[in-house]
Amino acid sequence: MDSAMAIATPPTQDADDVGVLLLDAQGALLVMDDCASGLLGLSESVAALLPAPALFALKPQAFEQHLTHARLEGRWSFQSTSASGGALSVTVDYKAQQATYLLKIRRAENIHLAEQDYRLAFDSAGTGLALLRMSGEWIAANRMLCQMLGYTEEELRATSFQGLTHPDDADINKDELHRLIQGHLTSLTLEKRYIRRDGSTLWARLTVGIARNADGEALYFVSQLEDISEHLALRQALFINEQKYLSLAKSSQNIILRYNRLGQQIYANPELERARGFPNTHITERASTPNQLDEYFRTQVELTLSTGVANTFLLENTDAHLRRPMDFLCNLTPERDETGELCGVLVTAQDISALRRQERAENARSAIFQKMVTHDSLQEVLPLLGAYLDILTPEFHNAMAFKAVPGDDVPGAPLTDTSSIATCLAEDLVRHPELFAQHRLITDLKSEASDLAFSRPALQAGYRGCWVEPVAHKSGDTMGVILLFVGSDTPLSEQDRKHAQMASHIAAIAWERCSAHSHLAQSQRRYREVFDHSQDMLCLLAVDADQQLSCLEANPKLCEMLAKSHSQMIGQSLGHCLEKEAASIVEAICLHCIAVGAPIELDAHLPCGRRSLVVHFNLVPVADPTGRLHRLVCIARDITDILEAQRNELARQQEIGTLVENSPDGIARLSRTAELLFVNPALEAWLDRPQIDLLRKDLLEILPKNLQSQLFHAAVIEAVEKGRPLEHEYVFNEQHRLQRVYHISLVPEQDIHGKISTVLAVVRDISQLRLAETRLASLNKQLRQLMSSRESAREEERKLIAQEIHDELGQHLTAIRMGTSLLRFQYGEQLPQLSEQVARLLQLIDQTVQVVRNISTSLRPSILNMGIVASLEWLTDTFKQQWGIDCNLLVPAQKVSLDDASATAAFRIAQESLTNIARHAEATRVDIRFEQSEHDWSLEITDNGKGFEQREQSSKTLGLLGMRERGLTLGGTTTVCSAPGSGTSVQLRVPASRSQDS
Repeated sequence: MDSAMAIATPPTQDADDVGVLLLDAQGALLVMDDCASGLLGLSESVAALLPAPALFALKPQAFEQHLTHARLEGRWSFQSTSASGGALSVTVDYKAQQATYLLKIRRAENIHLAEQDYRLAFDSAGTGLALLRMSGEWIAANRMLCQMLGYTEEELRATSFQGLTHPDDADINKDELHRLIQGHLTSLTLEKRYIRRDGSTLWARLTVGIARNADGEALYFVSQLEDISEHLALRQALFINEQKYLSLAKSSQNIILRYNRLGQQIYANPELERARGFPNTHITERASTPNQLDEYFRTQVELTLSTGVANTFLLENTDAHLRRPMDFLCNLTPERDETGELCGVLVTAQDISALRRQERAENARSAIFQKMVTHDSLQEVLPLLGAYLDILTPEFHNAMAFKAVPGDDVPGAPLTDTSSIATCLAEDLVRHPELFAQHRLITDLKSEASDLAFSRPALQAGYRGCWVEPVAHKSGDTMGVILLFVGSDTPLSEQDRKHAQMASHIAAIAWERCSAHSHLAQSQRRYREVFDHSQDMLCLLAVDADQQLSCLEANPKLCEMLAKSHSQMIGQSLGHCLEKEAASIVEAICLHCIAVGAPIELDAHLPCGRRSLVVHFNLVPVADPTGRLHRLVCIARDITDILEAQRNELARQQEIGTLVENSPDGIARLSRTAELLFVNPALEAWLDRPQIDLLRKDLLEILPKNLQSQLFHAAVIEAVEKGRPLEHEYVFNEQHRLQRVYHISLVPEQDIHGKISTVLAVVRDISQLRLAETRLASLNKQLRQLMSSRESAREEERKLIAQEIHDELGQHLTAIRMGTSLLRFQYGEQLPQLSEQVARLLQLIDQTVQVVRNISTSLRPSILNMGIVASLEWLTDTFKQQWGIDCNLLVPAQKVSLDDASATAAFRIAQESLTNIARHAEATRVDIRFEQSEHDWSLEITDNGKGFEQREQSSKTLGLLGMRERGLTLGGTTTVCSAPGSGTSVQLRVPASRSQDS
């Protein structure tokens, strides 16, 4: 085995020739056997006194590096010398669990220095190196290869390169490998995949050589692996980018052309066919009728081919179909081959027509706004506005007209062909402004605008229709109009309409600015009026270099206060304008403001005749451009009466405090967190605790610990959060006392910044009121029970009376009629006069029978015995026959089951409702709906009559009150909804359980 194999293969060790040392984690000697002592030439006692690097004749830094390699790799080998100068081979094993180093040393007479250098170079190589047996097992591998594959060197020796090769690459280049083994090739390079330990794939460039002996026999493979995963990824990305480039070129909105060195077009993307106005020709081809545009383009390409310098130029043309300018920004980039020779030109052309048109439009718009800044007249702006619209919509002619602006004459609009259109349009705008208030399209001027004056000159100019775009004020008033005239061949697009709208906005701005300038003078006059009519005393003082003050301006209020004319004030000093004592006070205040150099605000007492005035001064210093204070604005207000009012208010607050202290209601002020800040004596007495024990304590600490206290505490917090008054009832239960009920009004209070700072609580004892309400509710319940019992007895009585009348009196009348009829049959022929008398008697008997039936029905209709559905049907039919009003009944298809009391109450409510409708509603339609479910049943009567005001009728009509009481008797509710002009709806809703209980 040669030197490379010697390095790659771990040396076999004999136990008799190997010495062992044990070092701790810091490299200090722990244990050394006799063999190691003999090999090192040191006794154990001497070795214990020496540092570990000295045992092996190494520098501390070099020895520390060997220990670091052992800690990282698990095992590390290095060469050393003993004290006697003998060569030693040292193997270091790191024990991680014990944090110790186990060193094994032996003599190294058979290891040459060249082998050591080889091993060092093998392990330090920047690429993966490996030695493999001819059968494929790993002999040795350097650190780089182990990192690439994720295995340790020992783990690699337990496998073979076939086991780590990707299954798809197992048979790759078998023939070349066989030729390498036979010696036909000196080395073999191929790209293949390996499986890392974590299961991922490693792409590597493998270079394989064979180490042979002196006889040329193959000993082992020498392999070099280079990680090319990133390289392949870059190559794949390059391929993908090329595909993307071709895809982008095909879908690009720019024109992309390629010319070879001869000027022949070798590539053109599809955008060239779609583009308008761009030359599409070979440079070498000369047209029979040369076009100036083609010649210019050909010249630029030939210039780039001849000079090899990139070029950028603007190609301008006109679209013959749309009559719009077409602009292309062309970039010519020279292309070179691998040798650097010029091989062609790449042309990219971007259609910047819209951009150039936008640029020209921006310039035109800038000119408009510049004109607005420098000139106030709308007449000077309108020509620029027309030119701006011509740039945006070159296919369409425009016309515009506007109303007169204050301070301006009626503007005339510049037009394309004739001014008569503008004149007529201005007349139309004045006579028919409503026709120009909305934007719209007039497709045919002849039929849709024949009554407008501008249509005649427009038709003469060859226009077929127009787009109307109003110029509106912020308030919505129409100030003017812009027209885009359409010919016969070019349609008006949505973008053209937006351009007209944009021009309308600019025109509105120009209009409003012109109006603003006309109002500026009025504003100045108004400001002067404010100065002259201000109730404050206003004065402008001049300050000279010696800080002497003189009056420059004074408003009438100040002149009136000082009883001087305006001319007497201007240019005079303070001493001349004011009394001596008052002048000295005001001058001192002004000098103080000048010294401070900032606005000040203060109150001062000024003598004025026999009384003293309290004046509030507000002084503002004004500096000139050099920074020197030369003016002083003085604003003074007489606040004598205000201070007097404040004193009166303070007195009133004291009176209120007296009322609070003596109020029979409890009054308290609480913080945002429900802490007591103030309690009046009444509340202090109710709580039966002194004020000192109540203040600055939470409500929950003062009140009993129960749910009522927690709810009261939550109500205070809610009043703070919502910022609006709340009401709360607090029930106080205490042993050996009656229950007390308190009504508490919570009113949030705001500080000067408008934030909720405190809550005012007003507590009133309403125990007696609640007790009275309870008694009243009990009496109402008893009264309702009495009424229910009375109504039931009344209905039962009606039922019995109706039955008696129907059965007894009806039978008697029937018997009388039969007897009377028998007389006619027996004696009619003998006594003709008797027949006539009997006929009259029979008619009277029939009328009497009908009266009996009506009385019986009014007391209780017998149809009620057949159920609520039959009763409602009879009631509906009777109502329609009697009153001639359309009445519709809607009942459920399934069987309806109601007890007699419920059916009677529902029937009486329906009967009362129909009676009210017939007498008062003036309705033409009535709808009755009966519904029944598992949980309740309802009856609703609705009409389309005139309705009534419920608040006015609720206390006057006993019928409505009776219907409500019938619903309450059944345990349900009767709801009456009505409004004047909206009809009336009566709804009875009764729960099923309550109905059954009743």
